[in-house]
Amino acid sequence: MTALSCTLFLAAVARAADYHFDASNGDDAAAGTSPEQAWRSLGKASSVDLKPGDRLLFKAGERWSGQLSLKGGGTPEAPVKVAGYGEGSRPRIDGNGKVAAAVFLENVHGIEVRGLELTNSGPTRKQGRFGIQVKNESPPVARHIVIADLYVHDVNGALAKTHFSGAAIQLDVTTDKPVRFDGVLIENCHIRHCSRNGILVRGGQFRPHWNPSTGVVIRNNLIEGVGGDGIVPSYCDGALVEWNTMRDCPRYGEEGGAAAGIWPFSCDNTILQFNEVSGHKAWIDAQAFDCDYNCNNTTYRYNYGHGNEGGFMLMCSPGIKNHGWLVHNAWNRGSIVRHNLSINDGSRTTGGEKHYFSPTFSITGETTQDSIIRDNLIIIPKKADPRMDTDLIQFGEWGGKAPVNTLIRDNTFVLAPGQKGTFSFDRAKGVRIEGNKFFGEVAAITGTAQVKARDNHFQVTAPDAVEIRGTAEELAAFRDFLEKKGNPQEQQGIRIKWAEN
Repeated sequence: MTALSCTLFLAAVARAADYHFDASNGDDAAAGTSPEQAWRSLGKASSVDLKPGDRLLFKAGERWSGQLSLKGGGTPEAPVKVAGYGEGSRPRIDGNGKVAAAVFLENVHGIEVRGLELTNSGPTRKQGRFGIQVKNESPPVARHIVIADLYVHDVNGALAKTHFSGAAIQLDVTTDKPVRFDGVLIENCHIRHCSRNGILVRGGQFRPHWNPSTGVVIRNNLIEGVGGDGIVPSYCDGALVEWNTMRDCPRYGEEGGAAAGIWPFSCDNTILQFNEVSGHKAWIDAQAFDCDYNCNNTTYRYNYGHGNEGGFMLMCSPGIKNHGWLVHNAWNRGSIVRHNLSINDGSRTTGGEKHYFSPTFSITGETTQDSIIRDNLIIIPKKADPRMDTDLIQFGEWGGKAPVNTLIRDNTFVLAPGQKGTFSFDRAKGVRIEGNKFFGEVAAITGTAQVKARDNHFQVTAPDAVEIRGTAEELAAFRDFLEKKGNPQEQQGIRIKWAEN
């Protein structure tokens, strides 16, 4: 920071103001600048032209109805802050289903929203209903958006999958202009009973107009009672998604369509680590995780999925077509899935476009290329229904063509006695299956011109221990993560022998 910019920054901070709000005892005619002179209404809060360093402070234990819609904004160095003050429960804003979002930030940047309780439930479900929504149409780069320590619950948006179905937290770029976000942090939020989705960041446009959002971090959030998509960064470069938990997903049925737990869409260089997803029940897909459309260099490491009806991992991008949203010449290249744990993923029994379709790994579409699946531990108990999918790895043809160049190596699959394991490689192109270990009643892998198999180990009896290999750093991270999760593999009778490369 130069001397001049430092001087301007200090001057801006010196002029910053605190505005207090008290729903019970406030007065919009008061000064608003102290707890004793607090303002009362959300309308008054929404009328303030916010400057860098300003704070809107809502009294703990108080409750407002309507919408907080901010204008103005701060800078990364001197952000506007929205938070609570005093002792007691979080200040609460109820949208009551009468507004699109309980908190609405349009073209506002340099903003931090912390410590609030938000809800937005109407008498019936409605598309475009949110707990907090951030929209950017200008400036070209909206910098420093922090959403932290919120409790967002009971938002009844629509169940059908659209860009604006509804969510607890959603960030949007809603213009054809080249605008984006830079420096987004969403952390330590508790989301409960929100539909359709949990956290969505829609930060740009498709590849021909590639202008991705950067500096996006989604960390340490708990999502419960959400049956759609849990966390989806879209149109981002270098997003980090870590230490999030999604659980207790309701069944939305056919109206809810396709959904998965935590996954990127049209993103490059995404790292997803230390996340847990359980109990997903979407009509289509319903995997814990997904390397999806138009993504490059996605890395899933140190994650845990269990009890997800659709399987553990979807890797997909369609064959290129010249109509609809498939005209963008998009690819899914270079995905890496390593050092993850899956227990009892793939148990679909009813409904769904594909009925019982629920392989552990589903890999589909010609533009899904150069994927690596390695050093994962997959545990499959005896499935309750013999009609359930037995495929451990399945290659499909989304868009009419199959994936290309997939390496599957050094993974361990442990199946309970009586549980069969199969493969569907008929449509695969350029698959290498090397050094994997299969324990249980697993079908042999027959090599073909497109499927090369070598050094795989098959054993019907259960192992005394399974070996997971990696560098010292990789093994330490995976071991620490499993310990924090209570070593769930040991509850299945599986002991890990850690083997450094």
